[in-house]
Amino acid sequence: MIKGLMSIVVVFIIIVIGNTVIVAQSNMKTPVAKKVPKVLKIHGYEITDNYAWLRDRNDKKDPAIIEHLNAENTYTEAYMGPHKGLTDTLYKEMLGRIKQNDLSVPYKLGNFWYFNRVEEGKQYPTYLRSKTRDGANPETLIDQNKMAEGLKYFAISNFEPSDDGNLLAFATDTTGYRQYTLQIKDLRTGQMLPDKIERVTSIEWSPDGKYLLVGQEDAVSKRSDKVWRHSVGTNNNELIFEEKDVYFNVGVESVA
Repeated sequence: MIKGLMSIVVVFIIIVIGNTVIVAQSNMKTPVAKKVPKVLKIHGYEITDNYAWLRDRNDKKDPAIIEHLNAENTYTEAYMGPHKGLTDTLYKEMLGRIKQNDLSVPYKLGNFWYFNRVEEGKQYPTYLRSKTRDGANPETLIDQNKMAEGLKYFAISNFEPSDDGNLLAFATDTTGYRQYTLQIKDLRTGQMLPDKIERVTSIEWSPDGKYLLVGQEDAVSKRSDKVWRHSVGTNNNELIFEEKDVYFNVGVESVA
């Protein structure tokens, strides 16, 4: 009798708590973004985007955008907050199945084996190389965690060492909009060269290491439409191909 009564009390408490959460949630109004029509002209077509105002790439953000995002976060928290214990459990369970200290499979180029390493507690992998396949006495080429310090966003693409191992070309994005900037590091001195090219999509070295073939995207459409030959250590860029057909992209890749 007592056990039965206790069960009824527990069920009643759960129902009361559950109803309280539902009532609290139902009293919240779903945030609705205002519509501000903006006509975009793309490839000869006109498209009306009612929410283009939410795409703000300025350093000083529009207060109306921040206000709307805060409202969405508050609304989400009202619904998901009561399930935080479950979400934390799921997160830890999934994280527990990931090897947090790990090495990538090395690949050989010239006299070096290249690979990257991920470490527990660090957000980004570190790029390294070694003269032996087992990774003994590795040389750090790029520590993304240091490069990302103080930045809101950081990503690397097109990691390309030269065939002789003297130079390293790579591209970085610090905006989050997939806008990559070419950079070159002299691996003999550890110094960065002044060379920079914006909106890079692909990179390949010439066999002698004097030039870089660089794919570049259009600033508006983000279609990769040009290939340049860049003279390393200079500002000289020679356009060697342009794809004008909007249905095609162009890039560079080694087949050797």
